Amino acid sequence: MDSSSPPEAVAERVLAARAERLARVEEVVASGRPVAHTCFSRGGARFAVPAAALRRVIAVDRICELPGSTAVVPGVVVYDGDLLSAHDLHAWFRRPDDVEAPTWGLVVDVEGGRLVLLADEIDDVQTLDLDQLTPPPIGLRESGALLVGVHESDVLVLCPDALFRQPGFAFAVRAER
Repeated sequence: MDSSSPPEAVAERVLAARAERLARVEEVVASGRPVAHTCFSRGGARFAVPAAALRRVIAVDRICELPGSTAVVPGVVVYDGDLLSAHDLHAWFRRPDDVEAPTWGLVVDVEGGRLVLLADEIDDVQTLDLDQLTPPPIGLRESGALLVGVHESDVLVLCPDALFRQPGFAFAVRAER
């Protein structure tokens, strides 16, 4: 960082460079070539979300639980002055093992709708060829509706639109007793 530049100017340059990079990702999506994805882990599983749908990665210090919350949507986190619902893919895929509290959150933005995916680690950005994905395993049943497919490196590739429309994941749904 240039010590002679005010922090606001440095921040503006960084944001402008990021916007330019994300605009190029949009062009890749439209042309059908490989797409940049941010890879992360939660509860021992690896996931990827298109970089174009990722608004920001945030540290998750605290999840505010809400009455009636579920394991999949355990509560909300504060992001940029707003409360966003926190969503746990570990719980969604019904993994039986215990999992540590999440360290990170990925703020996903699709057409103005925002939510936070909880993560243990942010791995890297990889270019994934969507034509090379295998279909989600049939054993996942409705849980697989969030996936575009599975990459050969065992990364579960998420469909951002599905995150906002799948009942039980997009919003808390408690089972009738």
